[in-house]
Amino acid sequence: TDSQPEAETTTASATATTAGLPEHFSMKLLSIIHEVCAGEQFEDITAPDFYACMNLHPCQCVLKIKPREKIRVCYLISLMKEQLPEQDKDKWKEAILKHLNIDEDYYKSKYREPVSDLPSIPNQKFAKEMDGIFR
Repeated sequence: TDSQPEAETTTASATATTAGLPEHFSMKLLSIIHEVCAGEQFEDITAPDFYACMNLHPCQCVLKIKPREKIRVCYLISLMKEQLPEQDKDKWKEAILKHLNIDEDYYKSKYREPVSDLPSIPNQKFAKEMDGIFR
């Protein structure tokens, strides 16, 4: 195979090993979110890479938001943040917003839109789907 274990090993040990990193979200939860959101809200990404990105683990991949999906991703982030212990919420949110290149002010003004009084039909559908996962 074309794998390059040497490069991966040095990168991993230079930052941290996944074994020593905190797991903010379980693989079970993230695989359900990945199933729904990969290729929809996010550009195609493998489940293990999605897991690494959402848990803020070092990885070679970059999680990219698809065009016109930023509001729904903000809503997803708000739901995920609520799953975390109080002391981790803001730290995780700030890091994931930075990774996804979302401005904090934009996030604050948009994350409730899918559950607002007059959400668009795609936002409504997404909110219902996500609420089903998180409730």
